[in-house]
Amino acid sequence: MGWRWIYTENFPKLKSMLSVLEERLKQEFPVVLKHLNDNCLEVQGIFSPLFMTLYVYQTPFEIATRLFEVFILDGEIALIRALLRMIELRQKKILSLEDVEL
Repeated sequence: MGWRWIYTENFPKLKSMLSVLEERLKQEFPVVLKHLNDNCLEVQGIFSPLFMTLYVYQTPFEIATRLFEVFILDGEIALIRALLRMIELRQKKILSLEDVEL
């Protein structure tokens, strides 16, 4: 399973996960990705903390617990799928925000 590779020198697994996420955003949510980039935000800067903390600090305890369970079963792809689903659900809100609001 992937968790032990996230926290090694230079964070190779984290970089890999962020690359996968960026590719999926290009494919599935290009407008959101463009909006983030237009506001000087990069995937690595925005989403690294979510992956590094397994969403624990950004979600309610019940959701974080469930995400952790799915992560244990399915690995890092579960974290990417969860994040893409969150973006899908909040896409309109994300696109309505500018600069520091993001």
